[in-house]
Amino acid sequence: MKQNIFKDAFLKKINNTIDDTFPDHLERCRAFLRQKSVSSTGEGIRETGEWVGSWIEELGGNVTLWGDPSYPIVFGRLDRGKPKTLIVYGMYDVQPAAEANWVSPPFAAELHNLPGLGECVVARGAVNSKGALCGVFNALSSLTDKKENITIPKFYENVSPVSKVDLSLLKNLEKTFDEKAFLKEMKRLNNNVFILSIFW
Repeated sequence: MKQNIFKDAFLKKINNTIDDTFPDHLERCRAFLRQKSVSSTGEGIRETGEWVGSWIEELGGNVTLWGDPSYPIVFGRLDRGKPKTLIVYGMYDVQPAAEANWVSPPFAAELHNLPGLGECVVARGAVNSKGALCGVFNALSSLTDKKENITIPKFYENVSPVSKVDLSLLKNLEKTFDEKAFLKEMKRLNNNVFILSIFW
C-alpha cells in the first residue's frame, strides 16, 4: 500500500513537472529539428552532435566525441553512483528531405493540425528519430529537475538486459573498445545494465 502511495505521488509530481515544462520542451524539440543533420552530405552533423553533447552536460554528465570529427559519435556518461546502469542509444542524423510533398519546409518544424492526429510538429526527423531523442532528454530533464528535487526510482520494466547485439554495437563505437574489460565491468555490476534504443 505504501509503495502504491509513493508511486502515485511520484508520478503526479512528474506529470505536473512535464505539464509545466511542456511549452519550453516543445520549443527545444522544434529548435533541434530545425538544425540540419543530413547524413549523406554531412550538413550540420558536427553541430548537431555537439548539441546532443551539451544536453548530456546540462544533466551533469561528461561527454566525449569519438570517431570521425565530421560525423562524431557522442559518448556521454552520467554517473549517479547507482547500482544499475541504463545505456541510451539513439541517432541524431537524418535522411535528405528532397521529397516534393511536404506541407511545409522539412527543416522549419512547423505546427500543423493533421486529420486524425491533431496538432503535430512536421519536420524531417520528427519521428525518426531526432524528435524521440529530444523527448528522452526532455524527460530526463523533468526527472532531474533541481527545483523539485526529483529522484528517479528503479523502474526498468521497459528496457532489456544487455545482449550480444548491443555488445556488438558498443564494440563498433571505438576501435580501442576492450571487450574483456567491458565484460569484467558487467560482471562487477552483476549484469545490472540495460539498453534503451531510441528508434521510431
